[in-house]
Amino acid sequence: MYGLTDHDYLPSTLPETRKGTATARLCENAGAANNNDRTNVTKDLEVCGECNKPLLRKNLYNHLRSTHTYSDEQVERVKETLRLKKSRNFVTCPVCEEKFSDHEGLAGHCLVSHSDYGANGYEQDYTIHSFTFDSMEMFEVSGSFEQMEIDFSICFTDMVEGEMREHGVTELANMLVKANEEACAVMWENVNRMVNEDSSEANDKLASIYDLIDRASRITVSSHTQELSRH
Repeated sequence: MYGLTDHDYLPSTLPETRKGTATARLCENAGAANNNDRTNVTKDLEVCGECNKPLLRKNLYNHLRSTHTYSDEQVERVKETLRLKKSRNFVTCPVCEEKFSDHEGLAGHCLVSHSDYGANGYEQDYTIHSFTFDSMEMFEVSGSFEQMEIDFSICFTDMVEGEMREHGVTELANMLVKANEEACAVMWENVNRMVNEDSSEANDKLASIYDLIDRASRITVSSHTQELSRH
């Protein structure tokens, strides 16, 4: 059975060398020699479900017949599959407003046409990842965990960067030292309330407190790298 993949994009699974070659070939076939014409090329792009070769839509059917020996009936089924996909709701590119039949098509389009857009000029990665789950329960658990982990990372990063912007790296280091010292002071008070100062238990706890204070005092900031470190 023909397994045509989602279309209108250059497949992210192609190796880097093939990906670049395929893009160049498509631009040559369509007479597109610059980035402004890439959108017109990818608009009519299909990916062969047998060999993952990107082709212009008008060339796909002959490719299936000649390379993969498809019968006319099989080719008609492929045409019908593409027609049904084209009738679905469109996804619009937020950069150029071109429309695609699905989000994978949009991701492939962005990979080809807008890889250098955004992120302060850094190249974007629009790789599409596929995962297989044995049950819907596994999908729901994994999906929610992944989202929670991502959200936590973003919040933590934003918090640290916000503190550094507001107070500077040196001030942030001082805040950490102060927090450690305050925690040690509370522990000291608890020790004095719980046991006599001359008992072995108190001495052990006091030794732990001194160790914490010593470690906190060794937090410094490199004048060259502006990174927090311990000595």
